Amino acid sequence: MGVFIWLTQKEKAAYASNQGLQAAVFQLVGMIVTMAMWVVWGIFYALTWIPFVQHPELLDGPPPPIFWIGMISMVVPLLLMLAWSLYGLWGALQSFRGHDFRYSDRELTALRVIDFGAY
Repeated sequence: MGVFIWLTQKEKAAYASNQGLQAAVFQLVGMIVTMAMWVVWGIFYALTWIPFVQHPELLDGPPPPIFWIGMISMVVPLLLMLAWSLYGLWGALQSFRGHDFRYSDRELTALRVIDFGAY
């Protein structure tokens, strides 16, 4: 959504363009971080299946504790996605109210690194 706002408003309204560009970078960084977290979780979860591969008789009984650790660790990427979404909504609400909302320094650093030209 931020990219759409930035593209449509970059020559009309500097405030909307700036807020849209910040939101676009925030969303892009969030998507990359979330995907990385899911990949790490997937690798960890796959590793929890090693005892089942080595000892197929474990499938007849309850799963080993490492399996439950892998399942519970799925909460980490889910909480990250929830927190990232809520922070983005907070920024949208603040921008809608007319406050000059600034995302954290990490996203602003990414914004300076990516050259979008004059907005």
